[in-house]
Amino acid sequence: RRATVADRDAVVATLKRAFTMDPLVRWFFPDDVTYPARAAAFFGYLFDIRVEHGEVRVVSEGDAASLWTPPDGVTMSTSEQDRRWADQVEAGAGPGEIARLDRFDEAVAAMRPAEPHWYLGVLATDPSRRHRGLASAVVQPVLERADRDDKPVFLESAADNLPFYARFGFAELGAADLPDGPTVHTLWREPKTT
Repeated sequence: RRATVADRDAVVATLKRAFTMDPLVRWFFPDDVTYPARAAAFFGYLFDIRVEHGEVRVVSEGDAASLWTPPDGVTMSTSEQDRRWADQVEAGAGPGEIARLDRFDEAVAAMRPAEPHWYLGVLATDPSRRHRGLASAVVQPVLERADRDDKPVFLESAADNLPFYARFGFAELGAADLPDGPTVHTLWREPKTT
């Protein structure tokens, strides 16, 4: 189902737990003490800019969630996104966090195709609920919509997740080694026609 603002706390809690050991997210927020608060601020921002447009999908009580950006972008204005980023993410940032997030964005942008596409920004399942098909359940409806609209889908991921995405028809576009950090992989899925 589409998430509402009432799902925010549950979704952010799931994302925070799901990415506790993720090499990319922990490169952003490496401090064990501050990770819970910093991850909550970051994922809260990503949820907030997408939920009003109806592009956050959840199952159950937020046990799995996918956060999407459609080809025409989110409905929240750029100035409002910038304000929220400053208030929610930059405020309270630890040493080097914003620089690492900027380096990540630059690396991904260099590999991102220019043609209009869906973007899967975040996908996660609560660790206690994995291997039950919940991630597939929150991905499949948007992939079907992308197919109907004849639009490709783009995402970035750590290497561990590549086999999961391959099941949905994603192919690797490229990879970039982040400075003093992990490798980020970009993936692309052409629309499927019937």
